Amino acid sequence: MVRGDVDLAGRVVLVTGGSHGVGEAIVRQLAACGARVGFTYASRGDLAEAIVADVRNAGADVWAVKADARDFGRAFEVVGATIERCGGLDVLVNNVGGAGAREGPIWTIDEETFDAVVALNLKTCFNYTRAVAEPFMVAGHGTIVNVGSINGLRGRETQPAYTAAKAGMWGFTKTVAKELGPYGVNVNMIATGYVGTAKQRAKVGEAHRQRILGDTAMRHLIEPHEVGRVVAFLCSESARYMTGSVIRLDAGEYI
Repeated sequence: MVRGDVDLAGRVVLVTGGSHGVGEAIVRQLAACGARVGFTYASRGDLAEAIVADVRNAGADVWAVKADARDFGRAFEVVGATIERCGGLDVLVNNVGGAGAREGPIWTIDEETFDAVVALNLKTCFNYTRAVAEPFMVAGHGTIVNVGSINGLRGRETQPAYTAAKAGMWGFTKTVAKELGPYGVNVNMIATGYVGTAKQRAKVGEAHRQRILGDTAMRHLIEPHEVGRVVAFLCSESARYMTGSVIRLDAGEYI
């Protein structure tokens, strides 16, 4: 495991949805920076345990917890167990989310699809933020990083539910930053462009990827580990007094 760019030694971090893709990259990066990292997964226990074994072999303290991030009560259980295990919690990374495969133009999607996409992308963020709010307030410190999308800032045809949820995350980030700031808690959001996860590469054809690449100012498609590095920065002392901010990580896909 390559040592990270910033020093997070001793920090206790909880990442939602850390068993694959961007979440896995975040877990690995934070562990490489010295943090103690717990992460949730919904179903693929085999993937989660493989990550735990690999990262522990490199000397880091990492563990996985099965939890559906859409479950409000379970969020409190996971946060409570993390605090009990580690004696505290310093950072929450709300990473769970995903575009709705069944979405389409607004005149085609049904209520069930809209609700499901919003629950996955926005309610999950609320659940875990609500669960850490009071422990962070009592401790007098804490960091929350929300992983969003540039599509929540610019809109995206055929994704009305996803863009609404990610736009909601941006408003939620600003509001919670105002509310928790007096207690020493900073809250920020990353808005990513297209990220080349294995799932995305399998879903999107090469011609489409090239079109996206052509839309970027830097002719570069973001990789999962690059998201992990920005998350690590936002978890560090260097970003201690950044709050209510959105960082666009998209190589200029949306300018």
